[in-house]
Formats: sequence, structure tokens, C-alpha cells
Amino acid sequence: MKREILIIEDHKTLNKLIANELTDNYKVSSAYNWKQAQEHLSANEPDVIISDLKLPDAWVCDHIEDLISVAPTILLTAYADVNDAVKAIK
Repeated sequence: MKREILIIEDHKTLNKLIANELTDNYKVSSAYNWKQAQEHLSANEPDVIISDLKLPDAWVCDHIEDLISVAPTILLTAYADVNDAVKAIK
């Protein structure tokens, strides 16, 4: 059985690009906003989460404990802001 990776990324092209790179070896699920991510996580427990830091309906750092309590989480961002990076690490 393949391990599952949940990709939480609002940019659909980037979400699909990441998913395409992983689908040979993993079951990949996608969410395009925080609400979809919550719905997925209420019914599933992925093995790894890859998430954008900023979503249209949430700043993921405000919910990081919800994610890391489920699975190891990798954060991505297109915004090079040192303050956001420090908050994400903390």
C-alpha cells in the first residue's frame, strides 16, 4: 500500500506539478485551501503533508500544530520574508 502525501497549495498548477512528481511512488491528495485541507484531514491521516504557508483562507502557521499532530509537515512559500520564515520554524 502506498503512503499518502497531502499537498495543500492554492496555486493549481504548482499543486499539480508537485503531485505529478510524487504519484509514481505515493498516493497523493490535494487541497487548494485550508477548508479543503481540514475536510481531508478529518477523514484521512496522510503520512506527510506539503503545504503552502499562505492560503487564500488561512495563514498555515496559525494552524501548524493541527498539521504536525497528524504528520511531518513541509512548508513552502513563494514569499521570501524572513519574519514569516522565523515564525514558521518556531
